[in-house]
Order: sequence, then structure tokens, then C-alpha cells
Amino acid sequence: MASSSGRLYIYAVTAADVVLPADLKGLEGAPVRLCVVGRLAAIVSDTDLDVVRPERRYLSAHQGVLSRVIADTDLLPMAFGMISDNEESVRLLIAEHVAVLSRQLARIIGRVEMTVRLRWQEEDTFRVFVDRFPELRKRRDACFGGKREPAQMELLELGRTFEKLMKREREDKTSLALAMLGQVAVEVKTVEPSSERLMFDLNCLVERDQENRFDAIIEELAGKLGDEFVMEVRGPWPPYNFVSVSL
Repeated sequence: MASSSGRLYIYAVTAADVVLPADLKGLEGAPVRLCVVGRLAAIVSDTDLDVVRPERRYLSAHQGVLSRVIADTDLLPMAFGMISDNEESVRLLIAEHVAVLSRQLARIIGRVEMTVRLRWQEEDTFRVFVDRFPELRKRRDACFGGKREPAQMELLELGRTFEKLMKREREDKTSLALAMLGQVAVEVKTVEPSSERLMFDLNCLVERDQENRFDAIIEELAGKLGDEFVMEVRGPWPPYNFVSVSL
């Protein structure tokens, strides 16, 4: 049933001839449908909301729609929270940007995004590095092995040594991952690690028909990296990091 406001929530843009799951529900349980404009279509649902706040229920509903559709449909994901005043406004928006949307959709046809992250098993990475690298252990002992308080310069040098070793470790592991994943991924993008335990954070654009080969390379990569690390592989996702849609 249409909303009383006439507003539509927009999830993504796709080809006009796709078939959505018949029981697909979106925000607040509203049925999800297509708003067709020529060869393109917006994936939408009716809403009475003026603003969609990033609450768990809305984020989950938004991602749930995209996750079900991406299973066998190519799409350009829209930013979370995008609302249009009415169906005519959606049609005008798509028509205005049809050229760029068509180009970007053509670029990711048959492709999905996979996320690959590598983390240390051990939470205390400094202790791991002290055990592994004599130069860091020597500086640690110089700072904390005696009865005196370490000088500020000694602490700074200890931190710099740890950071240098961590940077080298990340670069080595990332280079190996890029070399191996590059054998199957169309493109790989690196993300700055968000925590000390994170060795690398990679977004991979992968052909759907290469997902089994991608999984095999992931398994091979994990074997080369060793048991001291945990590899996290998530997806398939819509290609968030490989399209740039600004409407």
C-alpha cells in the first residue's frame, strides 16, 4: 500500500528488466518495487518518514534489501537515507543522471564487492613484536628493565621502533595479499587500517563467475600468512567502493 505522504525511499539503481523477489520488504516492512525510467529503474519502497536516522532497524532493513537483490542482480547502491518527495521526482532524478548511471552500471555488470581483512590473533601486538624482534626487545628492556623511570626520549624511540616494525609488517602482508588477489579480482582497493591489530583492509571487485576461484585464492593466502592471524572475508556486497553516485 502506498504511503499517505507519497514519499519514496531509494535503495539503489538497476536495470529496468530485473525481477525483484516477490516478498521483498524494506524500511518499516514496506514492499520493495521498481520505479522504471527507460532502461534503468530505481529500487524503492513507500515511506512516511521525513528523515531516516541511522538506527539499527533502518540500517538493517536497508542492507537487507541490497543483500537480497545483489545475490543475482547488478545494482548501484544509493547512500543510506535517500528519500524522494514522490515517484515523479524519482523519475526526473534518474532521467537527469541517466548517462552517468548507465556508464557506472555497465562497469560493474556481473561483478560484486568482497571485503578481506587480516587481524592479529593476539590482542597485545606490542608483546608479539617484542618476542619477535630483538631490536624492539632491547629498547623495551632499556626503558623498563631498571629501577629508574625511562626518559621521554627513550619512550619516543621505543614507540618509533614499534611503529616502524608494524609498518613493515603491514606492507609485507598487504603486498602478498595484493599480488595474490590481483590474480582474480578486477580491482583491489586498500583501506587504512582502523586499529593496531588490523594488518590490512581490502575491497575487491570480483566477477560473479570467479567467486569460487576467489575463495580458493583466499584459502591459499590464509595458509601463507599463518595461524597467528585471523582472516575475515565478507560479501558479496554491492560495489560500494567501486562506484561514485552523487545525485
